[in-house]
Amino acid sequence: MVTPLHEGERMRLTWSRYRFDWGDYGSKLKVDGVEVATVQPLRGAGKCFWYARHDRLGIPQRNTADNGVDLDTAKAQCETYVRKCLEKNK
Repeated sequence: MVTPLHEGERMRLTWSRYRFDWGDYGSKLKVDGVEVATVQPLRGAGKCFWYARHDRLGIPQRNTADNGVDLDTAKAQCETYVRKCLEKNK
């Protein structure tokens, strides 16, 4: 069973914009303030990929670096995956 970050409370998902060391911008997804996923640009490709994982919340590792998509699509795919994992592990 997955241990919620705040017992008895609904988990809150938030996105924040993030600047990587090489200057490109992406986004980070947090659940109750804890980072669980990152959407970042594929260098020189004009597309993005996402990576998600958090053992305590029951989010298995997933990396989509082979399938670059636009930023909004990557964020939507990532959030859908994380929500599905959280729902499955309630």
